[in-house]
Order: sequence, then C-alpha cells, then structure tokens
Amino acid sequence: MKRAIIASILGVAATVAIVNKTQAQGFVVFANYAQGGALSSPVTYSGAALDGLTSGELVGSGSSPVNFTADILYSFGANLGVTYTDSGDTATFLTFTGDTAGDGGGLFGSTANSITIPGYTSGTVDFIVEVYNGTSYSDVSSTIKGESGVVTLSTLATAVNLLTTGDLMSDNASATSPLNAFTVSPAAVPEPTTLALAGLGGAALLALRRKKA
Repeated sequence: MKRAIIASILGVAATVAIVNKTQAQGFVVFANYAQGGALSSPVTYSGAALDGLTSGELVGSGSSPVNFTADILYSFGANLGVTYTDSGDTATFLTFTGDTAGDGGGLFGSTANSITIPGYTSGTVDFIVEVYNGTSYSDVSSTIKGESGVVTLSTLATAVNLLTTGDLMSDNASATSPLNAFTVSPAAVPEPTTLALAGLGGAALLALRRKKA
C-alpha cells in the first residue's frame, strides 16, 4: 500500500514538473511603437537610391515598390548576449501615405502583437530586431536590410507572475535598453575576387566529379 502511495506521489510530481516545464514561457509585444503611435522608433533607409527609396526615407508597405518585414531574435539564461535564437515570429510594416512616423512610416507590428518566448521563467532577456525586404534576412532576395541595437528587458510577462505583457519601448519599466530607431541599407555585394574564387571552386568540384565517374 505504501509503495502504491509513493509511486502515486512521484507520478504526480513528475507530471507537475513536465507541465511546468512546457508552460515556462515569456511574452513581449513585437512592435516599434506604443501609446497609439505617440511613442515610436521608426526604421529609415540609408544609402544610395535603390528600389524607389532615397536616403532618409522611412520604410514600410505601400508607399514605395519595397515591402519590408521585421523578425526578432532573443537571448537569455546562460546564452544571454552570446547566442541569439530566431523566435520564428515576423511583423509586417504599416501601409502609409506620408513619410512621417505619425503617418505610420517606418512602423511595424501592433500593440496587440504579443509573441511567446519559450522556456523563459525569469531574468533578463536581450532582443535584436532584423528588417529586410526579401524572403528572409539572410536570403539573397533581401537587397535592403538592417538590424537594431540590442534591446534589453530585465523581465518578461509570464503565465506565473501575470504581469501585463510589456513592449520593447521606453514606456516599459522593464526596458533597461529600449528599442531605438535604426536604419536599413543596401545589402553587401560579394567582392569580384570572392565570386571568382567561388566559380573556380565550383569548376574544380565539377571536374573532380567527372573524374570519379
């Protein structure tokens, strides 16, 4: 009987541990504006005229031939500031007709765009926001891209502490380093020598395959 009770207790404890582990998560609002747009950190294009954009112009959707996307990376725990993980979440830019943040220029996400950071229980979290105009930040289709400085939040809202989900902006009391305005620029093009070496490497591999055949 005692063994049955102990086994039952251990089983309940294991179940609780598993549930707690799977439920460990934090929440943050993924957007670069707050307070109805009164507070914002817009994204601006910097560089030679490209794809309908000129230097100093705010980026977004609809106002130019270029549509941009934002994604967010996070780092916490033992990896804080060292290894960043892509959250898998993206935010679209607002469509705007003017070229000011008040018209929606350079702004992405929404105040309701709450995303989940899995495995988070407590402590500081660092974030980096990436912005690009292709299919992903690293893809060659992104001819214009850039990233924010490191955003640091001392704590996140969780299912445990039931804090109101905070954002990345300076109105968040947990933001020790809030999200600031940043720029995107033309993506670096490989040097001709790099392209030549890549071509030679490809030719060598092709010749080696033919020899083996």
